[in-house]
Amino acid sequence: MSIILNPVLEKQLLERAEARGITVNEYLDGLVQAEQRAENELEQLALEGLASGPPVEAGPEFWNRLHQRLDERLNQR
Repeated sequence: MSIILNPVLEKQLLERAEARGITVNEYLDGLVQAEQRAENELEQLALEGLASGPPVEAGPEFWNRLHQRLDERLNQR
């Protein structure tokens, strides 16, 4: 595939690839693979969250209690 990049982006890609001792193609492949891993991780975390128990409504009271618990933990240090 052939794509046209603006000169600034092309320069950034070249610099980043060269700094790693790889080609721009290899650098872009790495970016795509990293994005796929992140997407898979996010999906896994979402599924774990769904399976973690009944839903909790996260209204103002929920956040206030959560902040209070955090403050208590921080003050114990």
